[in-house]
Amino acid sequence: MRPLGNLLVFHCDQPALCCRRPFNPTHSVPAAIHCLSRLLRERSVRVLFQRVSGSVQLLAPLLRSNASVAAPNQQLLYETGMCVWQLTFYEQAAEAMGSSGVVQGLVDMARQATKEKVGVCSAVT
Repeated sequence: MRPLGNLLVFHCDQPALCCRRPFNPTHSVPAAIHCLSRLLRERSVRVLFQRVSGSVQLLAPLLRSNASVAAPNQQLLYETGMCVWQLTFYEQAAEAMGSSGVVQGLVDMARQATKEKVGVCSAVT
């Protein structure tokens, strides 16, 4: 694989690794999801990210746990939702989401959101 390909694989592995065993969850998980939301703009990165074992399934707990707290990290919810949306453009990742709990996480997030936020969210998607 070319050096750029190796770099992409590394960057696709890091968010998944960071979400599985975060060193400092308050900072490392939001940073990893922020980077991932930027990387997933590219189709080739979506393919690589989906190939990382269990990567798509890591997004569901972020949606559920964040939506259920009294003061959720709105930016983390937004960027996790952005990652989910971008992954829906890759069929295999979208199929993996069906059994991973991502849809239930989105439902939980929508239930907890204020009406204004839900309206904006549904208009974008």
